[in-house]
Amino acid sequence: LPTVATPPPPGTADNPIRLLFVRPAAVSRGAANNAAEALQTVLSESANLAVEVEIAESGADAVEALCASPGGTPAAAWVDGVTYAAAQVCADPSLAVVREDGAGADFVLIVPDDSEAVSVRDLVGVAFCRLSVDDLYTWIVPALVLQANSVSPTNLGTITDYGDLNELIDAVSSGDCAAAGINRADLESVGRGSSIRELGDAIPVPYSILMLPASIPLGVRNTLNDALLSIAGNADQAELLDPLLAQVNLVTVGEGDLDGWDSLLRRTRLNWEEMAR
Repeated sequence: LPTVATPPPPGTADNPIRLLFVRPAAVSRGAANNAAEALQTVLSESANLAVEVEIAESGADAVEALCASPGGTPAAAWVDGVTYAAAQVCADPSLAVVREDGAGADFVLIVPDDSEAVSVRDLVGVAFCRLSVDDLYTWIVPALVLQANSVSPTNLGTITDYGDLNELIDAVSSGDCAAAGINRADLESVGRGSSIRELGDAIPVPYSILMLPASIPLGVRNTLNDALLSIAGNADQAELLDPLLAQVNLVTVGEGDLDGWDSLLRRTRLNWEEMAR
């Protein structure tokens, strides 16, 4: 039988690891690429690994790279909390971004203070408001929360887009909208007023999670993790990560840390494996 060539180990010069970051909407392509280039230099030197830092335009691109890792080019990717649901079909959570308010945003549903709604299930048929169909906190996360509570987003009443958070909150306050979803930090920064209340408990939504496929050996994964943690903990080097992650720090994802979010994702009964393809 012919000899089968053994691929070089991940992280070597002949088989570098692709480390993907999804470009934040507020960061230009040029700024993101510059940050990636600078980070690649420091990361490759500090970790003694061959790493190619790349900017993905979408979470779907990051998931595609993760799922192609077995038998292909090894890839790791930072993804948001929603993309994580699909990414975990192909990879495992390793590190998480920490910001001023912790490792996740407190998502809340808001309703007018005089609303008769006492639970998410009371939102069937109501007028819902959002910023846009692709906005994370005012539509994508609310849609998942509704689905997890047996309310299909298609069973809402009217859905209206607003230009900014001020307009959105004013519309809920005035009763023009019966409900909306929002990051509590954004709500506090804009000002909620006295005529809005939260419906139910806040739901922590992870900011950003590093996903690593099993095809990258444990020792290499640990080396990459340690290098990123070291960079995040260095006042000067942390600035290289900031345009891409807006982090205060990075932490290791421990067992059970994402149980609450995982539980909500399961309750949506969505086929995440199908979405990852």
